[in-house]
Amino acid sequence: KDARTEYLVLSSTPSLKAGALSLLQLRPLTGRTHQLRRHCALELGAPVVGDKIYGGASPHFEGRGLFLCATALALDHPRTGEPLRFEAEPPAKFAALLDRERARAAKFDALSLDR
Repeated sequence: KDARTEYLVLSSTPSLKAGALSLLQLRPLTGRTHQLRRHCALELGAPVVGDKIYGGASPHFEGRGLFLCATALALDHPRTGEPLRFEAEPPAKFAALLDRERARAAKFDALSLDR
């Protein structure tokens, strides 16, 4: 079946372990099983970190879980029809991973320039 997802790259950082890591905003326009994970891996060539099914299960990031979460949900109340919206911050581990990989890449670059 057809599946559609809109995406926006919020940030990207070099990674010595993965080449690059990006924080994406994903908006599914349809609702298919594993849609976001499949689109990231197969359409964008950027599997979700920790995804053992669609190729993001790098041994470098093993044991850290799936780096996929909802930060906003919008729906209509089932009885009143009132639009509802719920928001949450992404887990701290998302920013921590990007910061750590950015620092490692910068350190490597600095060491390379010293030679």
